[in-house]
Amino acid sequence: MAVKYSANAVLAMVRALYGKRLTREELSLLAASSSVPEVVDRLKNSSDYSEQFASVSSADLTRERVETLLTERQRQRIASISTYEKTLGMVFYRYNIVRYDIELIVHFTALLRSDSSEKQILYMPGFYLRNTNLDLTRLSEASDFSSLLLAVKGTPYHRILSDCELRYRSDGEIIPVEQALLEYSRRELLSLSVRSGFSAADKCELFKQTSDINALIMLYRMTAL
Repeated sequence: MAVKYSANAVLAMVRALYGKRLTREELSLLAASSSVPEVVDRLKNSSDYSEQFASVSSADLTRERVETLLTERQRQRIASISTYEKTLGMVFYRYNIVRYDIELIVHFTALLRSDSSEKQILYMPGFYLRNTNLDLTRLSEASDFSSLLLAVKGTPYHRILSDCELRYRSDGEIIPVEQALLEYSRRELLSLSVRSGFSAADKCELFKQTSDINALIMLYRMTAL
């Protein structure tokens, strides 16, 4: 009973934070936009994104900056929900830790064979930084696959990456690494959702929180703004 009560409390918070999602009409208008300033102006007038873009100038924003703002907003809200879940003694918040762990591991694995000097840690909310078991400094400094393995030593990702090491060294292909990590995240999702008392309908409700932002990012990438 206590587990179900906690699950209901989390869902109530999700509905409060994400109750004003983009309508079909708003998405259609965004898809028809011909420039980044036009997209930002529409978001400023939307039901749920006006605050995020209220203080920025549409003319000064690039497509990459808009995507960054949307991603940061999404992560801040997920961090708020995860903090609340942890306060209630639930374990589902760990799934978001796993998601961000994997995003960073894939990011730095891709940089191993890149000419880019970009080694900074991607923006992550304070909740994630306080709860991850990854050595983020060591991960960001990894220069080859061996040092990447050392950076994740003592975590579940070490075995996953070890299983992918031979293939990566032979062809440098990152897709098998990403697929193996995502498979692990799917198993964690199923396990943690059951332990947290979420039904199938509850899980659909939880993941509506990301659908708008994912749709917006796809619109950017499919159009030449």
